Amino acid sequence: MYKVLLSAAVAACALVCASQASADEAAAATPGNITVEVGLTRANVADIDTSYAVLTARVGTKFNAYFGAEFEAGIGLNEDTVDFGGFDIDTKLEYAIGAFLTGEMPIDDQLALTGRVGYAKTQIKASAGGYSESASGDGAAFGVGVKYTSTSGNYVVRGDVSRYQIDDGDVDAVSVTIGRKF
Repeated sequence: MYKVLLSAAVAACALVCASQASADEAAAATPGNITVEVGLTRANVADIDTSYAVLTARVGTKFNAYFGAEFEAGIGLNEDTVDFGGFDIDTKLEYAIGAFLTGEMPIDDQLALTGRVGYAKTQIKASAGGYSESASGDGAAFGVGVKYTSTSGNYVVRGDVSRYQIDDGDVDAVSVTIGRKF
């Protein structure tokens, strides 16, 4: 009986402490702030030895000072040629979309380390000899980066590296975005 009461007391204390910490974090983060970012991503697809320039847009919000969520969408800006069995095949990233849970660890008032983990889907188009085919894949995605916030708090610049584990292949991406908080 003593162990049950002790466990209940510890659980109650943890719940009270967690709710106070959560309230403090929520006050510091101004929940509901929306950040819209646009930028460029360089995506390297190891399995087919090709890379794409991608116009990237992200929309995110924060739940508290440390955690949030974001949605990402991108369209390929270039084609790349891949040699397959002696044939040249033109490939293009048609789109990439993703949803992420985000984390942020402030270094100071303007600089923070960022991390994200989520799910992404991509579609690539391949064409050769007048024939074309599109294939899509999806899977886990994660990344780390750094974010700079202007002194006014309204503008952000972010750089990050991400890995997209799309079906049986990996896509490594480097992104630089600029954004505005609303």
